[in-house]
Amino acid sequence: MDPLTQSSVEPIVQGLSALTGLGAKGNHSSMGDLLTSVQLAANGSSSMSSETNGFGSNESVCTNLSTDTVSEHCRFWIQGILLCAVGVIGMIGNTVSIVVLSRPEMLSVFNQILIVMTAFDTIYLLTAIAEFSFVESFHLTSEWYDLLFVYFLYPLHNITLCCSIYSHVVLAFERYLAVCHPEMVYSTQTRTPHQRTHAGNGYASGGRRRRRRRNPAYSVVRKKV
Repeated sequence: MDPLTQSSVEPIVQGLSALTGLGAKGNHSSMGDLLTSVQLAANGSSSMSSETNGFGSNESVCTNLSTDTVSEHCRFWIQGILLCAVGVIGMIGNTVSIVVLSRPEMLSVFNQILIVMTAFDTIYLLTAIAEFSFVESFHLTSEWYDLLFVYFLYPLHNITLCCSIYSHVVLAFERYLAVCHPEMVYSTQTRTPHQRTHAGNGYASGGRRRRRRRNPAYSVVRKKV
């Protein structure tokens, strides 16, 4: 019997026993029947409490099993499928952005910083998909991956994350200079006659890489970046 139920029923039983002993002969049978009914009610409440406790324990076991199953399904669909889909879309968008921002007509300090930041984000997405989707969700691993993860992938994952964060800081600083100190961002560099002759020889000799390296606008932008 539950201690709370027992403590509440015992005074009633004692009082009814006293009334039964002191009652008249005509009322003796009715008082005895009442006492019997109270005891049966107490026994029934104790059996119901034990059944309730058993049901609660079974419910907790079922809850734990369902929680593990739901967690596994969420990991597969969110961390596996959804992360792969969003990561692939992000890498395609980053690649297109790098190609567009690398054009000569898009040459600026802001665009060069965007290219660097996009490259860091792309590498971070690659390492995140390999670590969280392929290994933790799909359980695809090998000996070579374990070696690369310890010595290359795990450091690269954290390094690119740190570099991406600081690239955003640098981009914000560049925007601050462009708004508050535009003369530092949009100023032009005056070249000497020796530099002009050297640049002209570079153009005459041909080669796109050499022309870009001798391009004064590209040199100025690269120096500012």
